[in-house]
Amino acid sequence: MWRFEEELQARKNYLEELIKEKEKALLKCPEGSLIINKNRGRAEYYYKTKPMDTHGKYIRKKSKLPRVLAQKDYDKKVLQAASKEKEFIEKVLKTCPETIPEEIFPAMDPFRQDLVTPILLPDDRFVDEWQNQEYERKGFSMDLPEFYSDKGERMRSKSEVLIANELRKRGVPYHYEKPIILDTDVVWHPDFTILNVETRKEYIWEHLGMMDDPGYMDDVIARVNVYAKNGYLPGDKLILTMESRKRPINQKLVAQMIDHFCLSLY
Repeated sequence: MWRFEEELQARKNYLEELIKEKEKALLKCPEGSLIINKNRGRAEYYYKTKPMDTHGKYIRKKSKLPRVLAQKDYDKKVLQAASKEKEFIEKVLKTCPETIPEEIFPAMDPFRQDLVTPILLPDDRFVDEWQNQEYERKGFSMDLPEFYSDKGERMRSKSEVLIANELRKRGVPYHYEKPIILDTDVVWHPDFTILNVETRKEYIWEHLGMMDDPGYMDDVIARVNVYAKNGYLPGDKLILTMESRKRPINQKLVAQMIDHFCLSLY
């Protein structure tokens, strides 16, 4: 099932639950409807129980009835709209093609695949090519302590190792300190460049590890501003985690951020 069809099916399932919920709620509602008249900028509520009644019976605003009747009217409109949308989706699902262009290449014989250029690489081949990109890493000075991820990559801190191991555990491809050139013409080495396989969107992940150091904080502000100027906005293409000596990195939060940015479709 391709993604568009999955999304339609998910929407249909949501609408079915919504229809059940509103049908159940409407069964409990009283008969009649609500009339609202505006008098000098204030609302007056009237309870209409007969079709021919154009005025209705006055009801106090403090009564629960105006809210119940208003909710009833809203629920009826929601039910009607949900039913129409569900019917439309069902028609679309019945006419969905059995195959879309992106599915042609994965279904081909591997030897034939080697002879063509696909419009979209399958996820496994795309990840392999992305992961196998070669780049020049930053060096380590002799006086730095040595920290290694589960993949055997040397990193600059235990916190970076934690992030790398969480990414690996969740099957998220990443590059460590892959260089990028921003508009300053200076080569930057973000801590991580990571990939959402489903959307094929790349993110930069910077871990800010000395947030209790004023000098470091000033550098962070400048760095984040340069990222933003170059289109890497925090929460969009730029992921930030931070810690201080009193508040170390939170592994649960790291896992939550990975799931949000790298394992979701949006």
